[in-house]
Amino acid sequence: MCSIRPLAVNLTPEPVTVVPLGQRPEYLEPVARWHHTECLRQGLVSELSVRRARLEQQVAGGRIPVTLIALAPQPSSAPMLAGCISLVRYHYRPFDAPAHTTSPVWLSSLYVAPAQREQGIGTHLVTTAEAYARARGEQYLWLSTHDSTGFYRRRGWQPVRTIQLAGREAQVMTRNLMGP
Repeated sequence: MCSIRPLAVNLTPEPVTVVPLGQRPEYLEPVARWHHTECLRQGLVSELSVRRARLEQQVAGGRIPVTLIALAPQPSSAPMLAGCISLVRYHYRPFDAPAHTTSPVWLSSLYVAPAQREQGIGTHLVTTAEAYARARGEQYLWLSTHDSTGFYRRRGWQPVRTIQLAGREAQVMTRNLMGP
């Protein structure tokens, strides 16, 4: 079982709880649809069945890869799925990663439901994912983004280089989890 404890953020009208998807597998299907839709929006190749299968492999939990979900309480009903973020290992070594880093951990698939945006949920998901990776001994996280460089820079991420991803310019960024 995963050892991450739920955290609450008070920027929203009601606290939002972040837990690994494995603790709430009933949300797997909507998360798979979000991942699939966002990949297509970014011009990436995606199949819903592949997204679903990858998430199903994570349900055992406790390790990376993992998808964390943000749940917003609802009066008299199950919590509403407000957002998600994933930590994955890509078999790629960024040009300036330490030589021992053969499979760095990447922050991936940050998504906040449109009605829940601008309430701090994205920031909360990113900081929770960073803490999750740090607790598992990871020193660095990596990400690529087409359109959110400013969001990540404000949260301590550093641009490393510009790449072409799905025919568009994207920034590769990194964050040292042990530093400031």
